[in-house]
Amino acid sequence: MFAGGRRNQSDSASGGKVEIAVSHTVDAAQHIDVSWLFERFYRADESHSGAVKGTGIGLSIVKATVQAYGGKITAKQSGDTITFGAVL
Repeated sequence: MFAGGRRNQSDSASGGKVEIAVSHTVDAAQHIDVSWLFERFYRADESHSGAVKGTGIGLSIVKATVQAYGGKITAKQSGDTITFGAVL
C-alpha cells in the first residue's frame, strides 16, 4: 500500500499539546477505507496476494501507543495522499 511514493512530515507544539502529521502518496486510483487502517491485521491489499509485505499490525500498535499517552490519531485520504495525524 505504501511502497514508494513521497513522504512528508510536520510537527508543532501549542498549549501543552504536540501535533504530528505524516503524509504519504498512494496510487490515486486506489481508494483506501481509512476507517479500517488502525484495526489489527487489516491489510488494504484485498487480494492478499503477498505483493504487499507486512502483517497489518503496525498502525494498531501506533494507535494503542498514542492512546496510552492520552492522545488521538486520525487518518484521511485526499486524492493520492493519505495523512496520519496525532495529537498528544
